[in-house]
Amino acid sequence: DRDMADVFKVQDDIAAAVVVALKLKLSPAQVSAPHGTSNPGAYNEYLRGRELFNRDNTESIRLAIESFHKALALDPGDAVTYSRYGFLLATLGRMPESLASMTKSVELDPLSGDAWQNLSRTSIGAHDLPAARAANRRALEIAPESKQALEELAAKFSKEAAYQVAEGYAWRGEKDQAFEWLERAYKQRDMGLTLVK
Repeated sequence: DRDMADVFKVQDDIAAAVVVALKLKLSPAQVSAPHGTSNPGAYNEYLRGRELFNRDNTESIRLAIESFHKALALDPGDAVTYSRYGFLLATLGRMPESLASMTKSVELDPLSGDAWQNLSRTSIGAHDLPAARAANRRALEIAPESKQALEELAAKFSKEAAYQVAEGYAWRGEKDQAFEWLERAYKQRDMGLTLVK
């Protein structure tokens, strides 16, 4: 029974109540994970843009771009939207714009391991390997638990995300595993391979 504009506070209250009820021990980062924005309008546009992008057709991509623009106009400090928008731009081959958006994301949220990993991935696509390595090192400094996350990704999505698993191992410097997963990606005709040139 609260105002809809306070939806994020309600979500946080519910999450905290569930944690207490289940008596789980979570890290501070897990308890207070950022939404990216506290502006409900910006968040709605972000979600709309994300959904449209996932439809993967020309008209939906155009509308996704519009939604991300609207979200960023409503909240220009939203690092999560800058990152997702940068990913969309990368898939369109608009690498300079993608890098600018990813860089803005890490400037806005320099403690986000995800933002640094996304910048690393985009730097690889732009063929800037020194920048990719630097961004990856920073991501690993911030989120050393990424090894466990990578293993979970491999276990859960081995048929859908072989290329992404290969990227993860490559970022960690584990070449043998990276090439093993690249081979899987090739056999599965993983769409991620379109980024390799």
